[in-house]
Amino acid sequence: MTVAGAVWVLIALASLDDAARSASTLPTLPVHTYAQYTSAVTPDDTGVVLGVVVLVLGVALLLAGALGSARRARVA
Repeated sequence: MTVAGAVWVLIALASLDDAARSASTLPTLPVHTYAQYTSAVTPDDTGVVLGVVVLVLGVALLLAGALGSARRARVA
């Protein structure tokens, strides 16, 4: 019963939030400020490089663990 009540409260809060968000009006931008929101942004590839580094380190650790366990194979 408490799970159903919690779900009911969450649904009610979400619908109230949606109603409040749709009731508010979107203010317009002042004159000559639109360009700063639409100007070209220099790409930042730091996240991609960091992801590749983490991937390479993970693969290296996985291979080191696999080789280490293969060399120390124990006979049961």
